[in-house]
Formats: sequence, structure tokens, C-alpha cells
Amino acid sequence: MELEAGLVVGGRYRLERQLGQGGMGEVWAAQHAVTRRRLALKFLSGPVAPSAEARRRFLREARAASAVEHPNVVAIHDVFEVEDGTLLMVMDLLEGETLGQRLRRDRELPLEVAARLLLPVVSAVGTAHERGIVHRDLKPDNIFIAREAGAERVKVLDFGIAKLFSAEPGRAGLTGAGAMLGTPCYMAPEQAGGEADIDHRADEWAIGVILYEALSGGRPIEGENVGQVLTRLLRDGIPPIRALVPDLPEDVALVIGRLLSKERADRPDDLREVAAVLAAHCDDGAPSFGAPGARPIEEVSAEPASRTVVVRPRRWGRAWVWAAALVALVGVALAGSRWLARTAPEPAVPPAASSLAPLPQPASLGAAPPRSREAFPEAESPGPPASARVASRIRTAPSATPSSSAMVSPVVPGAPDAAVAPVRSAKPGGLVEDPPF
Repeated sequence: MELEAGLVVGGRYRLERQLGQGGMGEVWAAQHAVTRRRLALKFLSGPVAPSAEARRRFLREARAASAVEHPNVVAIHDVFEVEDGTLLMVMDLLEGETLGQRLRRDRELPLEVAARLLLPVVSAVGTAHERGIVHRDLKPDNIFIAREAGAERVKVLDFGIAKLFSAEPGRAGLTGAGAMLGTPCYMAPEQAGGEADIDHRADEWAIGVILYEALSGGRPIEGENVGQVLTRLLRDGIPPIRALVPDLPEDVALVIGRLLSKERADRPDDLREVAAVLAAHCDDGAPSFGAPGARPIEEVSAEPASRTVVVRPRRWGRAWVWAAALVALVGVALAGSRWLARTAPEPAVPPAASSLAPLPQPASLGAAPPRSREAFPEAESPGPPASARVASRIRTAPSATPSSSAMVSPVVPGAPDAAVAPVRSAKPGGLVEDPPF
């Protein structure tokens, strides 16, 4: 995307002039078309398309800076994509210079000035630690001295490689083991070594380097290239600052020495100790903050933003959706029950006659096949008299059930056995009155 003065971006921001340019982006002064408010627009662009990691870093900066909510952290107002997919961040427009520019011009600062400029930095970074965020790239060029209404206000910039940390073991951050992120001269030994468990004490080291440089005019570790800086950082010791600034107060020298301890455990537990020392040497105050991780925020995924602004649905809208789904479910259930009622077969209605209705005649039941002695082996042996057998059958006969397809008649004493056909007698032409069993 070709940026030029007068171009309206996103339908509402008119570009005025370029403020800066780097390998991966540009910063422009712009004015809102409706409110006329002047803002800074940071574009993620360059000669080649930005990688997915660059896009994640860009979005991470906006989210981390917004999560800190501190007056000394540059405010992020909006992040979105323009028509061609370029990511854009809308920030406060700052007029002034960076601490790096001032140190390159003045070389070193009096203790009162250094304390006044760095106390807001300590407060802002301490607040980030309280929210569970590690900046990981603190340096003079990321500390902006803005001129507002004739006074100076310090702003911390570039949370692009910020990381969420936690005391819980095994919780991964936004970068993996072996990644070396930051500016070598301001990196802590564990950060330069690519350790994965970087926490708030890496920022403490960087603040110690910045204080050392602002008060002495030189960094504690110097080198002609990255390799020399890393080698000296991991191998050599740190010259005491009082060897360079003999009249430096003892409390300041001690706190700087603790900040620059190579062992993390020897550094301060948090930045409140540093804030107290700096506040004792200047007249300005700074917002207080708590211990690291006291108010952690949830880790968020840094996926590329959509070109469409996503608005959270109102709670009552979601409730209407659930209510409509419940009504539809009840309607389906009622319709299903009515359909089943129409298609179900009519239940069998038992006859109104009592259970003592007259028995059907044997002829209506049909003739049963003749029964031979082989079918009734019990007839070979003498048994109880016929009257006892009939009484036994009366006791064990099943009762009629209305749901049966055929009504079973009870056995009535004195009536012939309708379930057994007469058996022929051995005498020619004769019939036996009683069955042979």
C-alpha cells in the first residue's frame, strides 16, 4: 500500500506526514475525519509482505499495551486491516524525543533528571509485571519523552515482544525455547542464553542497564557486534558504577548493582524497591503498583485481525436465541405426539360380558385330532380318580385376559372338557363318555 499525505485510511483517518520508517513499518501523523483529533498511525508494511510472526508481534503489542492501562504506556485506540490487508494500529500522537536521542545528545544525566525520567518507566513496567506481562525489549529508544502542555511526560513504547509469564511450571509463553528476542546490550544473561522461562527479572536487568548508562554515560557491556556483546555478557563481570560515578549515593549504587546481578535470584523481588530509591532523589511521584502476577490477565492468541470489526452480541440477544430454540423444541414434541396419536392402532376393547359368560359349544372350537395313548403316557399307570383330576385342572386353568387375541374359557366343574375331543372306544361303534386319563 502506497502511503502519502492526504490519503484517507479506513474511511476516517487522513494522513498528514510521516513520523518514522523502519524495515517492517511506518508511522504517520493523521487526523480523524469526524472528531478532528490528531493521532499516530502505525502501519505494518515493508518491501516484502510481513510474515505471520510479524503480524502476531504487531497484534501482541496492541493487546499487551492495552492490558497494562497505565498513564505512562502509550495508549492504543484501534487495530484493524485496510483494504489490501495491511495491519494498522491507531495510537496517541506523541511530540518529543526518545531517551536514546537525549542520551546521544547529552551523554549522561544528573541523578535528579535520571530519577525523574525513569521513575515513570519503573512504575509502568511494574504495573505490566503486576498484570503478568514482561516487556523483554526495554531500552532508551523505547522510552519516549513527550512534551505535553509545556511539561514532559514519559511513555513506554513497543510491547511487540512482550510475554505473559506465570509462576505455574510448564506454562508456555508466546515464544519457544531457544528464541533470543531483544536488543543485545540490554538483554539479561538468561535472555541472551535463549532460556524459555523468562520472567519479570529480565526487565529488571534492562532497567539496571538504562540507569547505569544514563548516570555514567556508557553501558556496562559493550561490543563491536552481537557476538562480542553476548560473549562478554556471559563471561565477564560488570564494573561497579561507583568506579565511574564516585559521588553517586550509596542507595542508588546498591540498587543498580542488584539489578545487574547475573543470578536472577539476587535481583529484587519486584520493582517497588527501585521505585522507592528513585522517588527519594526527585520531587515527582508515580502511580503505585503491586507484586508481579498479582492481577494476571488471560493469555490470548495473537492471530491476525479480521478486516471486519467484531462486535460482541448483547446478552439479551443470546437469551432470545435460547428461548426461540426452546419454543421450537416444544412445538416439535407436541407435533410428534399428535402424529403418534393419529397413527397408533385402536386398542382392543374387551367384550362387555362378564367372566362367567356361557362357554362356547365344542363345535365352534373345531374338532381336535384324536389323542392316542402314546400321547399320554401317564395313562399307563393308575392315578387319582377323574374327579380329582378335574378339580386340579380347575385350580390351574389360566384366567382370561382382555389383551389376548383369543379368549380362553375357564373350566367349569361338571362340564365336558371342550379342549379334548371324544376318543373312540375299543368296542365297535361305541363312544367313551370320559377321556381315558
